[in-house]
Amino acid sequence: MTPLLNPLPRMASAALGCLLAYALPLSAGTWTANNAPGNLNLPLLMADGSILIQKGPGYSNFFRLYPDNQGHYLNANSWTTNVAAMPENRQMFASDVLPDGRVFVAGGEYGTQPGGGHRAAVFDPVNNFWTPVAVPANWLQTNLTVTTITGSTVNGGFADAPSIVLSDGSVMVVPIYPATNNVAFIYHPAANTWSTTPPALAYYSLNESALNKLPDGSILALDKGATTTERYVPSLGQWIADYPAPVNLFSGLSEIGASLLLPDGRVFFFGGTGATLYYTPSGSTNVGAWTQGPNLPNGLVARDTPAALLPNGNIFCALTPGTNTSDKPIFFYEYNPTTYVFTPQLAPNGYNSYSNNITDQTEMLVLPDGNVLFTDSSAAKAYIYQPSSNSPQSSWKPVITGYWFNGDGSLHVTGRQLNGLSQGATFGDDNQNDSNYPLVRFFDGSGNLQYGRTFNWSSTGVQTGGALVSTECVVPASVLAGPGVYTIQVVANGIASDPVGFPGPIWVDFTYNLNPKLGTISNPFNTMVQATNAVAVGATILIKPGSSPETMIISKPMIITSVGGTALIGR
Repeated sequence: MTPLLNPLPRMASAALGCLLAYALPLSAGTWTANNAPGNLNLPLLMADGSILIQKGPGYSNFFRLYPDNQGHYLNANSWTTNVAAMPENRQMFASDVLPDGRVFVAGGEYGTQPGGGHRAAVFDPVNNFWTPVAVPANWLQTNLTVTTITGSTVNGGFADAPSIVLSDGSVMVVPIYPATNNVAFIYHPAANTWSTTPPALAYYSLNESALNKLPDGSILALDKGATTTERYVPSLGQWIADYPAPVNLFSGLSEIGASLLLPDGRVFFFGGTGATLYYTPSGSTNVGAWTQGPNLPNGLVARDTPAALLPNGNIFCALTPGTNTSDKPIFFYEYNPTTYVFTPQLAPNGYNSYSNNITDQTEMLVLPDGNVLFTDSSAAKAYIYQPSSNSPQSSWKPVITGYWFNGDGSLHVTGRQLNGLSQGATFGDDNQNDSNYPLVRFFDGSGNLQYGRTFNWSSTGVQTGGALVSTECVVPASVLAGPGVYTIQVVANGIASDPVGFPGPIWVDFTYNLNPKLGTISNPFNTMVQATNAVAVGATILIKPGSSPETMIISKPMIITSVGGTALIGR
């Protein structure tokens, strides 16, 4: 097997080392703060466009932040605090949004022990309650107590396990203290059951490591404190060895930074040593190729540091000097992975660096409006970073190919690349807040925006290209209510599709005998003739259960759907 290592040319590498250390701010993003009802920690993007944010420093309570009618997250009145608390206390834990819109959590490096360290739960954001998820007996080590570098104790179990949603919608969790070495667990949400993977071929531990979703659906892992790598291939149900990384990215404390899939198909790794790497997938079971990237600027490192892929293809990242275990102050950069240029950005406080907290108490999330949310568990503010340039390439946009109403009044939306180009944002380890799933938003004639809650995503992949994928969507009540002029968009990781016309539906209820009859859900027509005359070309008529003896000739394209039961026409 020929080694697949493609280092940068020697002269280019040397030049980069000098230029990056003194990179000037060619472009500057801006920060805006949204005062929150408490300190903020892990943010998770919900399927209705709201943000579920763990209360900092992070144990069992959450807040929820909603967008305004322009789709932005700057309104301090958009917070709710009546979110149900988790069954256990946990911080630094596995966390994933499921294809049905619920949230899965497992483990916890910190918190009340015993508790979150070896337990799991699922949150229903619609009905606002948590359900404990039983973990099979004897699968985890729960009889050991580990003292961390900060002096806290962990009672074994999952601990700060990395996790990821697989292509079939199940969740793979890699526990730090399994009963059987090198075995990952897979949670199946629909059946509420667990299974295990065969032991991995190489990894000693994926503690402090991230799981990277590749376009072929496989999951890339880099072993803690090592250069060995492997991939989990869901279609095979097993781990396969991949080519070793050319340099070690883990610091002396076995910490590493974020890693993100780029629009060009490569994965970029930030190193806790100050080094960086690119990984190019093979797209098959063959090993991938590694390329050494530039060193991080000014001697900085990425050790427990968040990063986010911006819609323009740059990476927004947090870096630290790494001279002690505190990992502060924090410096912010935009990195262009094509030109290898790091551009410094101001911190949220308007200064060159941010010293409020250490990086492993901070998080990033790509918002649907294309900006980045930055949270700090010591601050009662949601800091929002807006890049100076945020336009994606047109080929990166989701594409809507069609939509139609289901029998329950929800909408079925089909298209291409509805899941986005990457997992969105990452911390490197400890927490996961992927957002590679479709959100659907509706605009009225005045440009006001509402999200419909999506569910049952047909794909949880990345860079799905020309494959046709779909999602279901709960249509906002005001849009579902009746005729109107709207447009619809799908957005994934801050990149929106081009808008598509969406005329509001015409409603028919054969039993309705009041006036006026307007074709709305509250004042429907009571004959199909009225509805077919009023419906716009290509629009939809929704019929409530009932029957009508009328017959008619339909001479223009339209969609007719019964909602809530059977509707009979022509008898």
